[in-house]
Amino acid sequence: MINKLIYIFVLTSGLLLSSQARAQNVTIEGTVMDSSSKKTLISATVSIAKATDSSLLNFTRADEDGFFRFKNIAPGKYLLSVSYVGYAPLWLGIKVGATPTLSLGNIYMMDASSLSDVTVTARRPPVVINGDSIEFNSENFKTVPNAVVEDMLKKMPGIEVDKAGAITVNGKSVTKVYVNGKEFFTGDPKMATKNLPADAVDKIQVYDRKSDQAMFTGIDDGNEETAINIKTKKDRKQSTFGKIGSAFGTPGRFDGQGNVNRINNDEQYSFIGTANNVNKQNFNNGDITNFSGGGGGRGGGGMTINFSGGDGGTDANARGVAETYSLGGNYSNVLNDKKMDFNTNANASDVSRYNTSNSFTQNLIPGNIFNRTSNSISNSRNQQQRLNVTIDNKVSETFSYKYTPSFSQQHNTSNSESTTNTTLPDGTPTNGTATKSSSVSDATNFNNTLLLRKKFEKKGRTISSTITQGYNESLSNGSQFTDQLFYTKGVLTKDSILDQQNKRTGLTQSYSANVVYTEPITKKSLLEFNAYLNQNNSSSSKRVFDKNGPNGQYDLLNTRLTNEFNSEYTYAGGGMNYRLNQKKYNFSTGFSLQNAMLNGVNTSTSTKIKQEFKDILPSAMFQYNYSQTQNLNFTYRTSTNQPSLTQLQPVLDQSNINNQSIGNPNLKRTYNHNLNLRFFSTKILSQRNFFALINAQFANNSIVNYDSILPTRQTLSKPVNVNGIYRVNATVNYGFGVKKLYSRINFSLNAGYNNNVNYANGVLNTIIIKSFAPSINYTFSLDEVIDINLVARHNYNNTNNAINKALNTNYVTRIYNADVINYLPFNIVMSQSMNYTINEGRAAGFNTAVPIWNASISKFFMKNKRAELKISAFDILNKNVGVSRNVSANQIVDQSYNVINQYFLIGFTYSLQKSGLAGGGGPKMTIRM
Repeated sequence: MINKLIYIFVLTSGLLLSSQARAQNVTIEGTVMDSSSKKTLISATVSIAKATDSSLLNFTRADEDGFFRFKNIAPGKYLLSVSYVGYAPLWLGIKVGATPTLSLGNIYMMDASSLSDVTVTARRPPVVINGDSIEFNSENFKTVPNAVVEDMLKKMPGIEVDKAGAITVNGKSVTKVYVNGKEFFTGDPKMATKNLPADAVDKIQVYDRKSDQAMFTGIDDGNEETAINIKTKKDRKQSTFGKIGSAFGTPGRFDGQGNVNRINNDEQYSFIGTANNVNKQNFNNGDITNFSGGGGGRGGGGMTINFSGGDGGTDANARGVAETYSLGGNYSNVLNDKKMDFNTNANASDVSRYNTSNSFTQNLIPGNIFNRTSNSISNSRNQQQRLNVTIDNKVSETFSYKYTPSFSQQHNTSNSESTTNTTLPDGTPTNGTATKSSSVSDATNFNNTLLLRKKFEKKGRTISSTITQGYNESLSNGSQFTDQLFYTKGVLTKDSILDQQNKRTGLTQSYSANVVYTEPITKKSLLEFNAYLNQNNSSSSKRVFDKNGPNGQYDLLNTRLTNEFNSEYTYAGGGMNYRLNQKKYNFSTGFSLQNAMLNGVNTSTSTKIKQEFKDILPSAMFQYNYSQTQNLNFTYRTSTNQPSLTQLQPVLDQSNINNQSIGNPNLKRTYNHNLNLRFFSTKILSQRNFFALINAQFANNSIVNYDSILPTRQTLSKPVNVNGIYRVNATVNYGFGVKKLYSRINFSLNAGYNNNVNYANGVLNTIIIKSFAPSINYTFSLDEVIDINLVARHNYNNTNNAINKALNTNYVTRIYNADVINYLPFNIVMSQSMNYTINEGRAAGFNTAVPIWNASISKFFMKNKRAELKISAFDILNKNVGVSRNVSANQIVDQSYNVINQYFLIGFTYSLQKSGLAGGGGPKMTIRM
């Protein structure tokens, strides 16, 4: 059935494409010239749009003779736009008949400087290209009423938005999104694109943003990121706009959300709120509790690969079912005579989540092979409040500072019940557990960063300093009751009760400062000298109390599981870098000398830990620019990771009775090497892009787990240092537009080779994991008629274990997706999505085929279509399940878990303002000289 539906989607789009192809048989051509000098205007931007609504059909650039050509244009009426920097934009109305070629001859443009006493009013060109930046004017990209910015971006050539909201432009990931040049909810580019209404947008500007350091020194350091700036319409410069909506349905589902935005020239306010139980979240709810004292460390013993069923990346298919309430606000302004940029944002969220899971674990350590089945139910609640502020003040032409404080609080509660049964391969039981646990935790996190910047008269001579301070306090109270059953040759021999309460505290305070001085050698090169000092002071306490039988109180201190630890980690150093910035290439190389010291005291055992490491950390970067849209980049970086307090403390942790752990005070720091080779090429006009990346990582003294199997078939893990771990990953992406078919095709391939080393019951083992994931994406878009998106992706995985061939596995995940949006008469829009995920090569009961079919139909009404009535259905076939596989050094874990299942909603959405929608063909461009 599912295959038939996807076939119908493909067939329908194919018929539409073929009918369009048969109609497009006219060529339009012409030459762009200066009206006075009669010289050709090389690289003038020429666009063709529909006369009915000004929606963009195609665009190109004039060649070295000023000549341009559009092929396969269907008969009809069109608008031709011609733009060139320094010239008044020009629009021509043209009618395309049956003649194979329509020659427009010479098209003359007027130099804007010659219009001293003339006012010219004209439509804006759909696309303006200036160097490596591109600007899309919104009136040429039609969206349905109540659409958000994300919907508009999907219609712009070269811009792609995936289901999770991640944006790429010509194959490059977008990492920053600004609104009128200002950050919007700092650090989360999707907040603007998923919430701001599309009808508020005047233009979308896409550009490569240089790093703060490069903009400060004036020397390109090769560290740039693709950014988008959303400019709002002039009638929104002093206005309030947004939308509010709610939906209710069965079984007991609800979804309410809204946003209000107020712009008063440079002053901007935004408020966003949600309330739902359909797994939608606006804000990041990452855990900020910290009992490990920082320091990091690779840990984990080998590589874990996880592929989930359903559509994995979407909110509706997240693990568990959540009920979410959230509210956030963003404020931006320019103060102090436009010398200070001020931004602050705050959000609060309350998320309750219900989880169930069933798992089958195959432990395949030679001599200790066993299987474990587990079932668990948990309820958790996470309440968070966050505040971020950015103050960027230009004190003078040569001195500025940037201050960014942040504050967050968190309160978590959780309750869980789980059962496990462990058996030998022949089914003989060895142990079983039944556990009830609960915890309540609170955390406070506060950070300050102050950046001071000073320029000198000589270009390139600068000095800057970054000072940071961090504070984290975490508190937790928990309880655990575990009934353990132990068997000998299948006969129950022991019943053990573990009944405990625990109290944990963690306090981490960090301070750092650096100074960077740059001295120009030539106009295009400089030397950079730097020095830094970082200090991290941490204390961690875990006190475990056993139940006192006679009085029923938890007042018996378990000294074996109790631990208190204090540490002071300091690293300092300095170095130098050389940078060269030429027209065709950028180059930098340098090194730093680092001395790291760790002093720790375990007050529970009166033992001390002292470690000191001296390292040389080299780095290099080379970027060759073939053109503004094609480059090759190579980077080499080194770094160190210190073991965390948890990894260093030789104290037993039985919070997971079947997977216990203990620290190792003899751990050494890890020294990392990271190499990246990247090639990028794009042709904006033909909508072609090619991206290739190879990343290699290897390390000395990697931290992995030394797993030992206890006689009870429980695992005890201890972190140790090993050498020989390395990883190589490659990505290739190629995409191109088929303009005459209103289509785009994108091919991608991800491959990985991971060589992992660990210990299994005292034996050094090597595990090689190979992955191979090709995919193809096809999109077809015919404005105000139909949008089609088809995706096919296969993930192949192979694991090879040197000493344990039983761990060698091959498994595959196949994902097929089809999305169709139909724009029907009477302001009706119908959307459908079919996702089909097939899991193969897993344990019995976990080889699933999951079809998820979603559909909705909307009716827009009232003036300017500001109201929407929508009926939607999720998982119409009621087949959604969650499945994952984790392959680690010594285990294969297949798991199924609960996800949100079938529901139906009916909802109403109202736009608070819809100015600028009616008639007029969009904004005009006015030139007064």
